[in-house]
Amino acid sequence: MLNSGKFSGLSNTEGNKKITAWAEENKFGVGKVLFRLRDWLISRQRYWGCPIPLVHCKKCGIVPVPEKDLPVVLPIDEIQLTGEGGSPLARLDSFVNVECPQCHGAAQRETDTMDTFMDSSWYYLRYADAQTKKNHFQLSK
Repeated sequence: MLNSGKFSGLSNTEGNKKITAWAEENKFGVGKVLFRLRDWLISRQRYWGCPIPLVHCKKCGIVPVPEKDLPVVLPIDEIQLTGEGGSPLARLDSFVNVECPQCHGAAQRETDTMDTFMDSSWYYLRYADAQTKKNHFQLSK
């Protein structure tokens, strides 16, 4: 933890415990465990959303998709929305099975997607450096 007063320098786990205890001691908060709160912007097991540009290789581990291959585009005609649960992308071999960018062996593309908040707000990134000629953002390949 940084810039957190007397909690600075603590690990996330230790800091959470100490801040919760401090809030309880000062009677302005109590610790609770909420199992419904998840990493809701990432790990969406759906078809729609922004594909996470990673591949899983048995040899190399998790490997980012090279910049020249971005953006990862969702398949349109081949997808079947069955309602069976899990990501429909995971059942589409033509999307899942790819070549590892590092070793060129067999790899599997990440099939979870980022929430649509990611793709509906990407253009704000451009405002941070509107004059750049490098790393420009585009809507399609």
